[in-house]
Amino acid sequence: MKSRYPSVLLVLLVAACQVAEEPRQGMETMLPELASHADTLAFRALEASGGEMAMRSMPYLRFDFGTNPESPRRHLWDKMSGDYRLEYLRGDTSVVVLFNTGTRAGAAFRDGAPAADSDRLVDRGYSAFINDTYWLMMPVKMLDPGVSREVVADSSSSEHEVVRLWFDQVGLTPGDTYYVWVNRETGMVDRWHYVLQSGSQQWCNWLDYTELASPQGPVRLSARKECSRFVMHTGSLDAPLSVAEDMFSDPNPRLGA
Repeated sequence: MKSRYPSVLLVLLVAACQVAEEPRQGMETMLPELASHADTLAFRALEASGGEMAMRSMPYLRFDFGTNPESPRRHLWDKMSGDYRLEYLRGDTSVVVLFNTGTRAGAAFRDGAPAADSDRLVDRGYSAFINDTYWLMMPVKMLDPGVSREVVADSSSSEHEVVRLWFDQVGLTPGDTYYVWVNRETGMVDRWHYVLQSGSQQWCNWLDYTELASPQGPVRLSARKECSRFVMHTGSLDAPLSVAEDMFSDPNPRLGA
């Protein structure tokens, strides 16, 4: 799924044309000015998730992802450098993929040894990064560059406003469309319905919001999506302040312990 851009966050204006809180500790906002009600709803979803500065201040993000919580894809992201670690099992074989999200350069290993199909596995690892982090972090990426937004008034209700998202040649599947249910009272994303460029579509309820600590305040992310065809789990969700020095170079599995 979606945007290859890093999450960009906080803004100059809110719905009532008030000035947003000044970025703390010298961090400058990377968000566009709010120009529509859809922009305001996207900003509310971002703020409900913790806000721009909290999201950007997390040095690392750790999570497991998949429909089978016993055999997930295990992720560790250095958000400052772009270094990335992905681990998963293929049968009885452990696969470790180490790459950089900016350069997309890296290497893959099977049971600790260099993989003959390393380039293919790195490409698949990058695709997993794009897909899995979008499932986790979409509410904070609605104002990313290349994302267009509009309110779908006839789908809104007394409890939710619905925002349609589509994309201008960004990400790996720019033909995807998402409909996002934003809670009128809390600003949290409660549901999405996606229509992929492949034609596949599905709705999911966003549940089990988990609070993570960051240097700039709490971050709230959904750990479970109950969908029309499966349940998507996000386990081991954490925002550590530091990790072992060799975490982005060790070819042996490290994240399953």
